[in-house]
Amino acid sequence: MTLTLGDASEIPRNGRRFYTVNGESIAVLDVDGKLYAIRNTCPHMGGPVGEGKVFGKPSASQHVASRFASFTPDDGTLRRPRADEAAAPAISCPLHGWEFDLADGTPRFPAKRGLKTYPVWIEDGLVKLDPGTEEEPPLAMA
Repeated sequence: MTLTLGDASEIPRNGRRFYTVNGESIAVLDVDGKLYAIRNTCPHMGGPVGEGKVFGKPSASQHVASRFASFTPDDGTLRRPRADEAAAPAISCPLHGWEFDLADGTPRFPAKRGLKTYPVWIEDGLVKLDPGTEEEPPLAMA
């Protein structure tokens, strides 16, 4: 099922807009012209994660896309993100700093559970979203 959220001009470049879909707050963010949609509820303590700081695609001189290396909860070690992880922007919850990949909701340090993400795109000048199914967000992995 595809939903129309509104006119694409309502989302400013490198900005965000919030929508209510099926009773859930959804944040749609524009990062350098690419749209991302996330559930606006941090899995840590329910904070408004969509209001957090966005970490854009790092420059060639940066080696870590997050402010932290990634945490591996199985053995408590830290690791640097893979090269493909470094290409996606992330968002940091404003309450406690938990970070998540905007593209797929993958948790970054110190988060252990990811965010629900949604396919979002512009069609005929309108923002479209697929609310999909209620899958569990991703867990932190080594």
